[in-house]
Amino acid sequence: MEPDQTSPENPVIDYATPSDEVRALPLLRFARWVGWIPLYVGVGSLIFWLVTRAYFFIVVGLWTVLLGTITTGIGIVCLIIYYFLNRQSDIERKRKVSSEVSTTIALYVLDYLAAFLCFVVALRFGAAH
Repeated sequence: MEPDQTSPENPVIDYATPSDEVRALPLLRFARWVGWIPLYVGVGSLIFWLVTRAYFFIVVGLWTVLLGTITTGIGIVCLIIYYFLNRQSDIERKRKVSSEVSTTIALYVLDYLAAFLCFVVALRFGAAH
């Protein structure tokens, strides 16, 4: 027979028991948002510029690249904090956290690839003329 976990001989100490939840999940969500927003705004401004040829969308695109670079740095700091807050977790949770961090970093790489392609398309279709 197994001893009762809450018996006086085996007291449960709440702060010493491992938590099942991932810590600092808002940091991961924020890091993902700062990855998705520049991607959508940048590609959207390119599409609107291709349709309207309005100078406004060129300015929006350039500001998106600038602010996207700054927010990427902030997002990477958030990911580092998120990763280190969850490094004491069990193996399965560590794998999940590593996977989440990796996919968010891949999103940042996608942002820069999309920005490069937006510049190429804009130059090809006449933004420099």
